[in-house]
Amino acid sequence: MLDNFYKITKQYVEKNMLISEIELNSSHRIYEGHFPNSPIVPGVCMIEIVQEVLEIERRKKTILQKASNIKFLNVINPNIHQIIFLELNIECDITYELKVSAKLFKEKITFFKINAIFSEIH
Repeated sequence: MLDNFYKITKQYVEKNMLISEIELNSSHRIYEGHFPNSPIVPGVCMIEIVQEVLEIERRKKTILQKASNIKFLNVINPNIHQIIFLELNIECDITYELKVSAKLFKEKITFFKINAIFSEIH
């Protein structure tokens, strides 16, 4: 999805968290079906953004093993919120499991939160 559905325009580390500025492609064909004349980012795409940014940061492919505490709090309309931010906190352990806490937000609006475990593919 990177560079088609969205692109990362900036990244920086703040308080041990990776912050990514994400620019959504409001003309992407996914919005034709989700939903015509009232586009919103599908929940599965929000999870995919988290996974793809994690893979870029770790430079390895991952598999989502477990997701908990998934909250879709506000819809993301790409015509209104073309620029959003991803906050990603990653903890590693010796079994190559990555404990991830993430949220998509803009200013004081939180769109999505997730706690998940990803495994790196070796």
